[in-house]
Amino acid sequence: MMFRAFWNVVDTFVILSGLLTSYCNFKKLVDGKKLNFYSMYIKRYIKFTPVFIMITLTIKNFGHNIFTGPLAIHFTDHFVDKCNNIWKSVFYISNIDGVNDMCYPPSHQLITDMQMYLLSPFIITALWRWKKYGLFGVILSIAILTIYKGAIIYFGNHPIVVYYGVTQKKLEEGGNQLYLNPLNRLTPYLLGLLLGYIFNIQNVKYYRMSSETLNIGWGVAVICIYYAYFGLAEASKKSFQYSAIHSAIYGMAQPLLWSFAMCWVIFTCHTRQAEFLNNLLSWKGFTVFSRIAYPFYMLQIFIMFVLITSSQVPVYATLFSTFDLNEIMLCLGASVIFSLMFVLPLKGITSAMEGKISIKSCEEKIKITENSEMEETEKQNTTN
Repeated sequence: MMFRAFWNVVDTFVILSGLLTSYCNFKKLVDGKKLNFYSMYIKRYIKFTPVFIMITLTIKNFGHNIFTGPLAIHFTDHFVDKCNNIWKSVFYISNIDGVNDMCYPPSHQLITDMQMYLLSPFIITALWRWKKYGLFGVILSIAILTIYKGAIIYFGNHPIVVYYGVTQKKLEEGGNQLYLNPLNRLTPYLLGLLLGYIFNIQNVKYYRMSSETLNIGWGVAVICIYYAYFGLAEASKKSFQYSAIHSAIYGMAQPLLWSFAMCWVIFTCHTRQAEFLNNLLSWKGFTVFSRIAYPFYMLQIFIMFVLITSSQVPVYATLFSTFDLNEIMLCLGASVIFSLMFVLPLKGITSAMEGKISIKSCEEKIKITENSEMEETEKQNTTN
């Protein structure tokens, strides 16, 4: 069941996306700066688009040459042809076509995250200017979105998890309505925005809770995690019978409970009340991997498809074969190359847009170095 409840893994990234967006921008507001909506959108677009477009162009122009082998017929013609209209990917709207008709379906998370990001400056501004009313508006939006998602699941009979007997058509319909619809992904994002708001506005870094409060909080978090994973544990049995009401309840409760648990973990780590967990999650290796995490996410499925479609013989699947060291190293190597080519060079552009790098500052640095060099030469001349 842990592998079936994939929502939890995806929602974690959505929470972190909302948290980082909120935390960084509220920090600017606290420091007396203003939000530049135009600059926020442009920097976001520059940061993520080059890698995305390079992959889609590769599939469009070279897909028939890259994806070869006996299994290519199940993939190549269908998804390569869907990349002919690349403009939907350029403008991050290809999810409207559905998972079966969009170019490079693994990009769905990037697309929905970009669409949710478009709302973030307005939400942050509302929370900053009208604190109580903005907070009430966000909470009300979460309640409405929760009911909306439950209604879609109940009246559409959409599967919220994979179970025995579910048809591919129902999975596609559920994926299009629930997974690719940014409105149904917005609840964890809003909770992440609220957590970033609390960190900056309330200044909780040195907030301390009593041991009783901490124990209660961790107990509630564990219960939330348990339900988020095992709320529909019956779906793992072959005798499972789909129930619209049970699926709707799970679909409404899961993002709220899982988001609370993750926000609790982040909050306790941020306030230094979970030292062991904070030290574990602060491992420097994660910092190194974060430099290539985005290219790794975008390239891993592409590389898997290339290896799968090029396979000439059947492969016997075992637990150990799922962790192919050659595949992992290939993904890491390709991610490093893409990061060096399309991610790190663009940081200078985004930094310049933030005002960190300017021609004036560069000129001042040049003058300082020139003056220091002249002083050193004068000292040498006087000593000689």
